[in-house]
Amino acid sequence: MNQKTVLVFDFDGVLVDSYNSVRDFYTKTIRRYINISSWEGELLHQYEILADKIGLLREDWWFELIPGITNELYDELITRYWEHRINTTTSMPGAHEVLKELGKKNILISISFRDDIYGLKKFRIEHHGFAKYFQDIIVIGEDFGTRADAFNYIRNKYGDKQYVYIDDKIINLWKLSKHCPWIKLIHFSQGEEEINIEGVVRINSLFELLYLFS
Repeated sequence: MNQKTVLVFDFDGVLVDSYNSVRDFYTKTIRRYINISSWEGELLHQYEILADKIGLLREDWWFELIPGITNELYDELITRYWEHRINTTTSMPGAHEVLKELGKKNILISISFRDDIYGLKKFRIEHHGFAKYFQDIIVIGEDFGTRADAFNYIRNKYGDKQYVYIDDKIINLWKLSKHCPWIKLIHFSQGEEEINIEGVVRINSLFELLYLFS
């Protein structure tokens, strides 16, 4: 195994599935607080999917699309949203086993985008049992402004090594490739049809990482 590899993991959609019941929040839970129809809830869920792909937080679009929302109601809804999402989060198949094995001879780091509530992302990584695998946990939007800033930091910290980034969103990999061409990029795909980017490796299972880095 290459002992000079720094493996960097996104969190949501790579190590955990925290999206599987978000639809229920918009079609059921949110309707206890605001007067919308079931089809409006479905549309909000569809918007969430699109917003997540381009890195929008709910504070960026809830005030525009949720009728009658106030700052006070936003605070209540975002609390209920994350309670629901945390309680229904599940680990991706093999996530703990793969990280434990890879961590024996590699440096493992978490770099992921912030949640709506400050400090929540690091709490969730700890809560779901993943913090113990990482030598650094970096949250974009809290610790650094961009992923490129975070990668330049860890490159300065860990020196001349091979750097690998695993993310489920192809647009994140594309943007990072423009600023940090020295990073090996891996797209953790869940079977969706997406544009293939030159130089980006696609995997469908975390277990494939054991083959690639052993």
